[in-house]
Amino acid sequence: MKLILFLLIVFSAFNSNAQNSFVFIELFTSQGDETSPVAEEILYRTVAQEKKNGTKIVVLEYHVDYWNRLGWKDPLSKFHFTKRQENYSRVLAEKELYTPEVVINGTTSFSGTKEITLKEEIKKASMQTSQFDFTVSKDSIANDTLYVSYKTLKANQNAVFRFAITENAISTKIDQGENANKTLINNYVVRVLHSSDGIKQSAQIKVPVKGIKFNSNMEMIAFVQSKQSMKILGVKELK
Repeated sequence: MKLILFLLIVFSAFNSNAQNSFVFIELFTSQGDETSPVAEEILYRTVAQEKKNGTKIVVLEYHVDYWNRLGWKDPLSKFHFTKRQENYSRVLAEKELYTPEVVINGTTSFSGTKEITLKEEIKKASMQTSQFDFTVSKDSIANDTLYVSYKTLKANQNAVFRFAITENAISTKIDQGENANKTLINNYVVRVLHSSDGIKQSAQIKVPVKGIKFNSNMEMIAFVQSKQSMKILGVKELK
């Protein structure tokens, strides 16, 4: 009887950890870089397989703008995303910005073309559990603003609440640059990334969505990130 009780406790703890674990992948990429489509293909294929296996994975694909002066201006790129990569380079001690770069859970970075490394790091990250629990809901959209509310049991002024809107299956015909004459299909592309400093026990966030045309290929992700280390503390996908 004691053995059965022990096994039930262990199984319950294991199941709880599995439910609270996540893998948060950020890819910094560019349509102007010939190696980026290779990394994207590796990432999409690997994530699809991991999701089939039950791994909870969230992906954000940022198109940076520093390739734009080298033959092709990536229509998905934003300077804001380059700044985000620069912020990671400071805490992860990267010597320079490059594409394709993968960052997992805000703590580990490597080249997106390294498929074996990607699989190994996903496995490691999937063993970690969420350090910050919260609930989030989409309230309404009015006047080019999306209203989002979150709740948590404990405030944290050393963390940032971030909200992203991504889009899948974006097709682009490339006319110039290293990928000239190719048609690229991009997934998980970040269309909106909005941040709110400091976590309260409850708050409503106003997310600017001017120019965004919502469609069935879009997803919404909320995540909490440490200000100092940039470690991802928790993540939620909105349905």
